[in-house]
Amino acid sequence: MLKCNPTKKTKDLLRNKSTNILTIIHSNLYFPTYSNSLKDIGKYLGSTWSNADLIGIQTLVWRKRWEKTNDVELREALIKYNYEDCVALKILTNFVYEVFNREDGKNHDSKVKNIALAGEIKSADEKHQLPLFGNLKSASEDIAVINKCAYFEYQRNRIFFRSNRTGIKINKRKKKQTKFRYKANKIINIKSYKCPYCKSKNIIHDNSNFYSRICFDLHFLSYGIKRWITIYRIPFHSCSSCKKKFLPKKFKQLRLYARRSKIPKKYKEQKGYGHNILAWVIHQNIVNRTTFRDIENAAKEYFGLPMRTYWLKKSAADYYKVTYNKILKKMIQGPLIHADETKVGLRNNIGYIWVLATMEEVLYLYKPTREANFLHELLEGFKGVLVSDFYAGYDSLECQQQKCLIHLIRDLNDDLLKNPFDEELKELVTKFGHLLRAIIGTIDRVGLKSRYMKKHKKEVKRFYRWISKQNFSSEHAENYKKRMLKYEKELFLFLDYDNIPWNNNNAEYAIKHFANFRKNIEGLTTEKGLEVHLILLSIYQTCNYKGINFLDFLLSKERDIDKFNMKH
Repeated sequence: MLKCNPTKKTKDLLRNKSTNILTIIHSNLYFPTYSNSLKDIGKYLGSTWSNADLIGIQTLVWRKRWEKTNDVELREALIKYNYEDCVALKILTNFVYEVFNREDGKNHDSKVKNIALAGEIKSADEKHQLPLFGNLKSASEDIAVINKCAYFEYQRNRIFFRSNRTGIKINKRKKKQTKFRYKANKIINIKSYKCPYCKSKNIIHDNSNFYSRICFDLHFLSYGIKRWITIYRIPFHSCSSCKKKFLPKKFKQLRLYARRSKIPKKYKEQKGYGHNILAWVIHQNIVNRTTFRDIENAAKEYFGLPMRTYWLKKSAADYYKVTYNKILKKMIQGPLIHADETKVGLRNNIGYIWVLATMEEVLYLYKPTREANFLHELLEGFKGVLVSDFYAGYDSLECQQQKCLIHLIRDLNDDLLKNPFDEELKELVTKFGHLLRAIIGTIDRVGLKSRYMKKHKKEVKRFYRWISKQNFSSEHAENYKKRMLKYEKELFLFLDYDNIPWNNNNAEYAIKHFANFRKNIEGLTTEKGLEVHLILLSIYQTCNYKGINFLDFLLSKERDIDKFNMKH
C-alpha cells in the first residue's frame, strides 16, 4: 500500500465531487434489510465477500499489525477486502442512480422495476378500513328503505320499543328528560306612555293581553357560568286620542338570536337566545372545534337549555359581518398583505379558501375556483407589498410583490434530494443557499431594516450575473434559472423596504388553523355553511394575532376589534 500526498487542487476536486451515498439512502430508500450497512444492502443487490464474517473494525487491527510486521499476507487480505467493498459500493451507486432515473425508458434491473413509492403502499389499517359514517347513496328505493330501517335510533325507537318492556321504560324516561321546564330569573315589563303617532300621553295598557319574549342566556360569573332566563312582557298598547295600536320602541329593539321571525298566533310569544350564549357557542365551535351536536348535548346537560346551534352561528356571522369588512378595509389601507390559498372538499363540489393576512389581521374567503381575478376588485386601492407564492394568478396584480423564498428553497431542496447526482443543480442550490443564508444572518441581527439589508444587493447582482451566463444541460437547473430570472425583482424586493418579510409565514400559519378545521368537515359542509364559518374564523385569528382573548371580545358585544383593544 503506497502513501500519496495529493495536492490542494486534487483535495478540493475530491471534496466537491464526493457524495455521501448513505445520506441519500437514509432519506429516500428503504431496503428490505436489517440495517443500512454496506454488507446488508450489498448482499441484497448481489455483492459477495470472500470473508463474509470480516468487519471494518477488524481491518484496522490488520493495518496496525501490517505496519509493524510488513506481513505480505495481511497486505493482500487488506487490499482484497477494500477492493470488494469498492465493488459493492459501485453496484449500490449504480442501483441508486437507476432508481432516480427509472422513468427514462431504459430497461432496468428487476429490483429497480419492483420499487414501490411510499404513498402508493396501503397500511394494514387502510386495507381493512371500516366504511365511513354518513348517509349511504342507495341504488334503488327498496335499498334506501332497508338501510333506513337498519339505523341504531330506528331500531331502538321503533322495533325495540314494540317488542321489549325495558324499551318501553327507556322511551318514557327519555320523554321526561326532553321536557324542558324553566323558571325565569328575571321578569321585565315594558310599557310606553307616549303615542309614537300623535304624541299623546293618553295610553291604554291592556294587561289581559300581552306579547312575551323569553330570552335564554348564560350569566358569566367569577366562579363559573350560570343559566339565565329573562322574560319580557309587553301589554297591548292603544292610544285613546288617535285610536291607533302600537308596540313600544324598546320591544322592537330587543335582540334575540335564532328566534322565529313571526310571532305564533296561538301563544303570542317568542323564544330566543341572548348574546352571552351566542358567544359561548361560537367560542366552543371556532376555538375548541366542538361539533354542533356536542355543543347542543353540552348545553342540555350543563344548563338544561334546548339549542339550535347552526342558527346561532349564522346569527353571529350576520352580527359580525361589519367586523369582517373592517378587517378587509384596514388591510387595503396598510403597507403589507400576505396571500395564500388551499383546496377544500365540499358536499357537492370542490372549492378554494383564500387567506389574506398582515402582522395583526387575518381574512378568509371562499371561492369556487382558483382563479385570482377577484383579487383585482378586492384589493383595489392597495398600494403596499403583496407577499405570495409563485402561483401565476398573483402576477397580474399591479401592486409591488415579494415572492416567498421559503417556497423556492423547498422546491430546490426536494428536487435536489430526488436528483442527488445532478451536479449543475447542486451547484445552483449551493450558490443560492450561501447568498440567502448571509441575508438571513443580517436579518437575525438587526431585523427587517433596509438600511442594513441593502449591502447584500451587490451579492444578489453577482449571483444573477453568474446564473445568466450559465448554459445548463440539466433540465431542473435550467428550469430554476428561468424561474429566478423571471422573478428577479420579486425575489429580493424586501431588501429595499422596511418590515417586509422574505417569506409567507403569516398566511401559511393562518392556513394551518383552517386545515385543522378542514379535517372535520371535509366533504360534509356546504358553501353557505363554510362562508359563515370563515367570517367568525377571520375574527378569531385576528384576535389571536393581536393577543386579544376571543371570548372576552365576543362577550363585550363590540364589533370593532381596534376599539376593544384600546379599551383593554
